[in-house]
Amino acid sequence: MRPVDHREPGPAIALLEDARVTVEMITDGVHLHPALYREVTAGVGPDRVALMTDAMAASGMADGAYRLGSLPVDVRDGIARVAGTDTIAGSTATMNQVFRFAVLNIGLPREEALPVAVRQTSINPSRTLGRPDPTLAPGAAADLVIPDDELAVAGVLHRAPGWCRRSRCARERCPGCPDHPVLVLGAAHRAGQRHRLSRHPSRSTSQARSYRGMSALC
Repeated sequence: MRPVDHREPGPAIALLEDARVTVEMITDGVHLHPALYREVTAGVGPDRVALMTDAMAASGMADGAYRLGSLPVDVRDGIARVAGTDTIAGSTATMNQVFRFAVLNIGLPREEALPVAVRQTSINPSRTLGRPDPTLAPGAAADLVIPDDELAVAGVLHRAPGWCRRSRCARERCPGCPDHPVLVLGAAHRAGQRHRLSRHPSRSTSQARSYRGMSALC
């Protein structure tokens, strides 16, 4: 894509000004400067920005030699480049890293930055692809990523069963309460411990509330 010129602004400006366009940004900390992310989000609004990883085979892997299609790629210090050149060859970022970048670099207080990052890493991309809205709502799939205080992944729920709202169960396991998944959560994750949320709804509710400092993100 042509760079922006003061006399011929080019396609970048045309796309930013077109309300029909969702602007994709590779916010891996390598492709784009944080200031550009902030300016684009401020200019078009958070609902028109979709964040992506541009991940290739080395995503989440150690430094070393990889391939991107037919191209040999060297990964040094987590940055993928075409072997023997300075040309960036995709990214090694994972989506949780892209999410963290957004929260830390949007220039908003954390409580305001979190919902913006959620929209830009899940809701906006889903809408652009014509997929169902991933917002948490009654009857919707409970697909969640649970971050810890440092915004690292502490737990994942995929189509998790709903919590029973009864205050007490007449049986050890009431109808409609299937096994709840094992989660790695918060400080327990850092200590290498696993917790299973109780099958008993009343205990599950109090147990879930006891985990402090975590946010559930769709």
